[in-house]
Amino acid sequence: MPDATFWSAPPAGYGYPQYVQGWAQLARDLRNAGVPYAARLPLRAWTETFFDDTSTSSVDEAALVREVMRGAKLLLIDRAASIPAAIWATAEAQMRSYGAVVIPIEESCGYGPPGLGAPGRPAVMQ
Repeated sequence: MPDATFWSAPPAGYGYPQYVQGWAQLARDLRNAGVPYAARLPLRAWTETFFDDTSTSSVDEAALVREVMRGAKLLLIDRAASIPAAIWATAEAQMRSYGAVVIPIEESCGYGPPGLGAPGRPAVMQ
């Protein structure tokens, strides 16, 4: 391993699918122990299959991400201004139905692509 040192070595055989499976298991463990947790994700984690790694046929990572979201007590959801109000309202109601407090955020803080609070755009959520 070229990057290996006496103190550390790069992880072997640990990629996105393993990360998501471990993250989902941690969320299950927290729920089973009665420990509330929060998650910060983009809205498309709830509304799309974007987070599924199509190279793994036996695991649906997008479903695992949504499982974590369903068990969270607090969801900080990146909601760009380009998302239609109706889509946001439907997704927010669904997420809240699982008992989560849902707080829309804009991760780019106006410095990324035009979104909430970006220069020239009002910071108003519909």
